[in-house]
Amino acid sequence: MQTCGFNDDWWVGTAKRPVVFCSITTDPEGEVARAQIRPHSPLGAAYPTYMRSRRDWTEIDLLEVRADLRDLGFGHAVVGRLLPEFPSPCIAASLNGWSDRFWRSLGWAEHAHPNERGATLFVQPD
Repeated sequence: MQTCGFNDDWWVGTAKRPVVFCSITTDPEGEVARAQIRPHSPLGAAYPTYMRSRRDWTEIDLLEVRADLRDLGFGHAVVGRLLPEFPSPCIAASLNGWSDRFWRSLGWAEHAHPNERGATLFVQPD
């Protein structure tokens, strides 16, 4: 089923680890954003510049705001609603410049992948 304004290729349920799917709705817009969360993600361990004593993190694996509502602050609001619901620290991996700019705008710390082709890791501020 196609959903107008979302990249349905992302939301096909092919995750290999347990995930939490979130759909954020408002009146009168309806569904404004989606998120896929991976509790206890091992992703952060692949980034030697991010040192934490813990070896599991809450990963915001996918985050998408409906196309017609982008750049209106919904992404920031969604992250603000998600963070209190999951254990800290939260992390996110970014594969493109748009996503990099988004996580930087939240003030999240940036960690380069040791392999230059890898995703940039963003970590929620303490």
